[in-house]
Amino acid sequence: MPYKEDAATAQLLRRHEKLIAPVQTLSELPLAVTGAHGPYLECADGREILDFISGACTMNLGYDPILPGHIGQFPFPYATGSVQLEYAQRLIALYPYGQAMLSYGISGSEGTDAAIKYARAYTGRRRIISFAGDYHGKSYGAMTLTSVFKGGSDYIGPMLPECRLLPFCGEDAQAEQVSAELSEIEAQGGEIAAVIFEAVQGDSGFLPLHRGFLEGLYELSRRMGFLMVSDESQLAFWRTGSFFSVENYPKVQADLIVMGKFLGGGIPLSAVIGRPEIMKSLRPLDHDFTFAGNAEACARGLKAFGITKTLQAHGRIAEIAKALEDFYAGLKRRHPQAVARLTGLGTARGLWLRSQDGREDDQTACFKVIYECFVRGLYTQRLGSSFLRLEPEYTLTNEQLQQAFGIIEGAIAALERGEIDDACLKWMRR
Repeated sequence: MPYKEDAATAQLLRRHEKLIAPVQTLSELPLAVTGAHGPYLECADGREILDFISGACTMNLGYDPILPGHIGQFPFPYATGSVQLEYAQRLIALYPYGQAMLSYGISGSEGTDAAIKYARAYTGRRRIISFAGDYHGKSYGAMTLTSVFKGGSDYIGPMLPECRLLPFCGEDAQAEQVSAELSEIEAQGGEIAAVIFEAVQGDSGFLPLHRGFLEGLYELSRRMGFLMVSDESQLAFWRTGSFFSVENYPKVQADLIVMGKFLGGGIPLSAVIGRPEIMKSLRPLDHDFTFAGNAEACARGLKAFGITKTLQAHGRIAEIAKALEDFYAGLKRRHPQAVARLTGLGTARGLWLRSQDGREDDQTACFKVIYECFVRGLYTQRLGSSFLRLEPEYTLTNEQLQQAFGIIEGAIAALERGEIDDACLKWMRR
């Protein structure tokens, strides 16, 4: 039977519809949250839902407080702060390409805009290239470079000029496509300030870039003088095995790296890390925000960074990644018709489903599984497509992992048996 929201949930959903603008209404589920702890969302209906996407990778350690007390706030642009310097030093130490500096910001979207400014200031050029299916954010510059969930760019334009989107070359791209796209970039290389990319596309299904394409792009950048900018807002902090997802391509070096989401340990913070000569191309007041690099965000981020680094060193993140792979292998054996493929790396995975008639792009079937997971006590998303987003918290126990796996498999089995009522589709965003 479809989930019937209780009176408390219904009341909160009605208040949301009255008070919160549609632009901030993203949920496809009758989910009203009153609190959170550990990996669980506390729902208005009295249930606890296991969050299996880590709050869109903003809460990789779950929802428990990571700092005691309150960290005093002060306007960082007007003072040098010790905690900001300590966090910067720890992050820069993991920049894999030599000396670096960073600038703090507010969000990954704003970090993308900062990277555009750095690239244009440093190169003296204007053109910025990105790829179809990338998600770089919703500020004007970032939104111009975003094709997935592009929203109302047709009625809020004009967008940022001199930004171009090219087809995405995934790991299964044919040699002809790779060659043709590299040739197109080469033809306009003298006008390009930067190519901004996701080494592993997050919101399109955790799709790695074609290795030969990214290596060829890097070679062009060295020869033609444009910058390589890796957007790591979602997939930094060892999500794909390495600290940055671009490190999965050892023959490629990023000139700038954009970070966001988990960087502030659960509150807004972003950073752009890059070579000192590039980072010095913007002057004071060219890209500054009162709350950028504020003490509380940096203190929380620094603490979260330390905890995460310990989990990585002890092998826990790799264990969770292996558990996801093993779960998929068993799921594929037991449900070969419904389960199509697993994409992504490490603990950033997309589980793609098929409908009962064998279609892999059936968003309805995918939504039904996500809805059934919600009914059974697990939160995941489909991001407007036909894959389940699997990005578990690093602090999950083995028992909690198995709980999540059991719920997902139970929901898939219910789909196969035709037990998920079509009435749930009233919540689905088309």
